[in-house]
Parts: sequence; structure tokens; C-alpha cells
Amino acid sequence: MDDASDINEELLVYLKEVSIDKSKKVIISCSHEQFKVCTQILPESNLAASFIRPFDVHDIVKSLQTFSNDQTATQSAESILVVDDDVAYLKMINRWLKDVYKIYCVNSGMQAITWLAKNKCDLILLDYKMPIVSGAEVYRMLQSEPATKDIPVMFLTGKNDRNTISEVLSLKPQKYILKSIGHEELLATLANFFA
Repeated sequence: MDDASDINEELLVYLKEVSIDKSKKVIISCSHEQFKVCTQILPESNLAASFIRPFDVHDIVKSLQTFSNDQTATQSAESILVVDDDVAYLKMINRWLKDVYKIYCVNSGMQAITWLAKNKCDLILLDYKMPIVSGAEVYRMLQSEPATKDIPVMFLTGKNDRNTISEVLSLKPQKYILKSIGHEELLATLANFFA
């Protein structure tokens, strides 16, 4: 494949679904143009690595060794499912947390339900306001299922007005986190939770 028109979009959709369902990361090798197209379908948070052509084979070997070592180190780490329809926010949270926790990202409530049917996690960071199926609806679904009712949920919200906060708190989540939270404060909040 030398240009973006050579990309098999069906394959990318399949890889995205498999990476979400099986909690696996994808490694891609492509041109700059192809990378732009690929990441419109397959979020960067689902990528273990990407190699832009032309590339040096030694760089690939080093990256794969680093990835393998990182996988070994994070196998004992706590796992967090992040659910948010804002892909840019998912990427940022993934970048902030991936060195400390096993992070899984999905961009809709239904993807979260599908993922949780096949996988387990120690905590869910759930966007409160999402289209189609809201965070509140996802939370109620999780609470109604024996397999997921005990998974702690922290709501993510971009609004800090009294009505939104009281709506969130009425559901009795583990916690609510404003999306404006900084990197260090989020790490401290999660470290406190897992302590």
C-alpha cells in the first residue's frame, strides 16, 4: 500500500472491533497519508505502535522489545476501562495513564457493554454525557447485571453546575471527576482509589 486509497477500511473496522473485544493493541506500518486515514477508523489509543515508512528495521525491533517489556510490567497493574465519545479525550487519558495502569478505551456506551461482556476491569471511567446511550444509562445497565454490578465507576463530566453534579451524585457512583482535572491530580485520585 503506497497511498491512502489502498487502505481496506473493512479490515480496519474489523481490527478496531477485535482490539476492543479482545483487549488487544494493534501495530501498523504505513505511510503518513495512510496513517491519517487509519486513525480515523482505528483510534490511536488502540495502537501499540505505528511505523511510518520508510522505517529502520532496528527501530522496529527496539520498539517491539520495549512493548514486550511494558506488557510484562503492566500485567499486574490495575485495569481501567475508559468510556468517552470524545476520541481526543480518550487519547489524552490513555497517554496520561498507560504507564501506570492497563488502559482500555471505547468510545460509546454500547462498546463498553460489549467489552465488559467478554472482559473484566478494576475500574470504569465513564463519561456522563454521551449521545445515543448516556453514561447514566450505561451505569444503570451495569448495576443491573450480576457480572458488572460490583465494578466501581467514576463518572467523567465536563460540567460542574449544581444540576449536573446532583444528577451524577444521585446515581451513587464511586466518584465523579471533572474533565478539566490535570494529569497529576488524576493520577493522585486513581492512586488513592487503588491504595
